[in-house]
Amino acid sequence: MKKIKVLFKGPFLVQAGYGVHSRKMLGALLNDPIFEVFLEQINWGNCSFLTEETKEKKNILELLKKTAIYRQQNGLDDWDLFLHCTIPNEFERKGKFNVGITARH
Repeated sequence: MKKIKVLFKGPFLVQAGYGVHSRKMLGALLNDPIFEVFLEQINWGNCSFLTEETKEKKNILELLKKTAIYRQQNGLDDWDLFLHCTIPNEFERKGKFNVGITARH
């Protein structure tokens, strides 16, 4: 089975609500074997970064490294699906299919 190559851009390493939202969605993606997940980090204003060394943070850092290596080796962004968790005026298009995600209450 061919995996769906997903680039997910969000503030994964910050303690803001959007960071929590991004990490929860990332967990769901990682639990589905159909997706090959790559990450792109957004710095979220002046928010604090995660400081506790957890398994979740380690996985995020590994996925960020995997993405950097993939881009270095391939030179192109050729994503099947691009997910962008941010405020609407910052949404981008980087994939064949693009989804903008907000964290509204």
